[in-house]
Amino acid sequence: MLSRRAAALALRGTRRLQATRVEECRSRWSLSLHASLQRRSAAAERLRSLGSRLRAAGALHGSLQGLNVLNDAFFVWHCGKFATVNGFRLGRLTACAVDWPEVNAALGASALLLATIGDNPRNDLVFSQYRIVPMGSFTKIAKNDETKEYPLYNDGSYKLLGNRGFNVALKGLLVCLSDASQYVAEQDRTMQLPFAIAVDGRNDMTIGGLSMQAGSNDEDWTRALKYFLTNLKWVVAFLSKHA
Repeated sequence: MLSRRAAALALRGTRRLQATRVEECRSRWSLSLHASLQRRSAAAERLRSLGSRLRAAGALHGSLQGLNVLNDAFFVWHCGKFATVNGFRLGRLTACAVDWPEVNAALGASALLLATIGDNPRNDLVFSQYRIVPMGSFTKIAKNDETKEYPLYNDGSYKLLGNRGFNVALKGLLVCLSDASQYVAEQDRTMQLPFAIAVDGRNDMTIGGLSMQAGSNDEDWTRALKYFLTNLKWVVAFLSKHA
């Protein structure tokens, strides 16, 4: 009788022990499941956050792709008979004598723009005869085979040799634009700039049939500079689109 009772007690003890172990396992499993669900929820939240950031970055990238940095940095426009770059008028007229510091600033910005597209590693543009030395309003132009630099600026003062150095620099600038124009034409045979650049009978470079040499006719010189900036704007637009 006692042995049966002892066996029953032992069985009940074993069952209690098994139940306790099962409860402990269930509790540990429940805690583990809760922790896993928390980690899953946190991971899903991070994924949603990363997805939102990725979409925002994609939208920003798309908007930036539509920007033309050169157009923003060098705003080419016009003001009456004058072409302008970043608000500086390029040229001089008898009826509107633009101060030379403003003309020099416009020439410097134009030269820097041309030098910038020439230095762009995405294209193979090479300036064949002249190099541009950007220095703001005191920019200079030099022949590739010479160390001498010619001033692409003028102070309007009297010079014994006139505007010779200034005109050499202006010619060099136009030759550099001609190189850029030829490069664009090689990329797209259908591309034709508004104003032709050519060499006249006096071995002078002309644009739209007008000389860019200073000192003769202010009206023609100002118009030639306007043609120059117009062609340059076309070149920049083409290279920016096909970069």
